[in-house]
Amino acid sequence: APDAFIAAQIDRCIWNYQDSGTTPSCPSDFDCTHVRAHYWPTTPQANFRECKRGDVPWLKRSLLSLGQTVTSEHTFGFWFPIHGEEANVLRVVGEVRQFYPDSPILLLQDGGNIDYSKVCQKPQYGCMFERAVGENSRWNPHSWFRRMRSGAQKLGTDYVIYLEPDVKVKHRHQIQPGYDAGGVYDNFNGPIGDQTALYLTKLGRERNPGF
Repeated sequence: APDAFIAAQIDRCIWNYQDSGTTPSCPSDFDCTHVRAHYWPTTPQANFRECKRGDVPWLKRSLLSLGQTVTSEHTFGFWFPIHGEEANVLRVVGEVRQFYPDSPILLLQDGGNIDYSKVCQKPQYGCMFERAVGENSRWNPHSWFRRMRSGAQKLGTDYVIYLEPDVKVKHRHQIQPGYDAGGVYDNFNGPIGDQTALYLTKLGRERNPGF
């Protein structure tokens, strides 16, 4: 029928890995730890670029059912930069509060006009609120890291989860963090330039020689 659904495979790297390296479909710098489902090859091939099943830490751990809870000594806070999309902002905060009733949430109004200070006082939200001058930090990440560092200090938790208005929180996290930082593989924003990467590495090694 003309209005029937049309199926298409939209990803061969993260959610349905299929890349032996001989006919690569993933970027040359693809990080195998981003793989969430490994379909093929079923046996290791010779190409060094291939993400073997043993390289994917998520496949070594069994996920909990939705009825189970994670026991953790870590604390989690939520940092939520916002601008517009008021209905989605309140929805996300409410969902977080449902599954993380005791975790701090910090809303950062990034140049918007809505004052959430009174809304955050309501029990169903229970968040903190602050304002900042709106800016586009993609060309220079320094101000973005400065804002997030300030937010992390105010949250005072072991880990900070970054929120956006278009996410949906369906349950608590099911896998304990294995690293200091992590996120979703980003192939739609331009990479950091080589000079910027070298500069950040230099600063990191001044603080920690093994960075």
